Amino acid sequence: MPKIDKAQLMKFYVLKQFIQQGPLTVQVTGDCMRQVIPVDSQVRLAAKRIYWPGDIVAFKRGVDQIVSHRYLGYLPGRNGWLAVTRADNAPHADAPVRFSDLLGHVTHINGSPWRPGPMERIRALGGWCSAVFSAIVNRGRRAANLVKDT
Repeated sequence: MPKIDKAQLMKFYVLKQFIQQGPLTVQVTGDCMRQVIPVDSQVRLAAKRIYWPGDIVAFKRGVDQIVSHRYLGYLPGRNGWLAVTRADNAPHADAPVRFSDLLGHVTHINGSPWRPGPMERIRALGGWCSAVFSAIVNRGRRAANLVKDT
């Protein structure tokens, strides 16, 4: 089991509390969303109760990373709903994210207001359909392998 860095976890929960009080500006260092968010951009994040396909959301990955990826949709999980996300330059969706690990959504990039356009929302819905289909196929393969092994 990996060692949990309590200081990193505390940073996330402190940020989560700050964002509940109002928007928060952070710097993006990765390039996985470079078509929309250039490397080293400043993005403003705001809390949101309901996310829509096409939104760019920030979320906790592991214990020491906060990542911004495109929100595709919801999936039911064993302990509640999960968020499905994907980087714009990635071929497949990320592992599903618990809603408690979502920090907020991008409202501004480098000081300019930002909202996803209709095509970005449609592409996100297509990505969600692909992720759901892959999850169903993979679940079926695992079940078939279990039956074959018995």
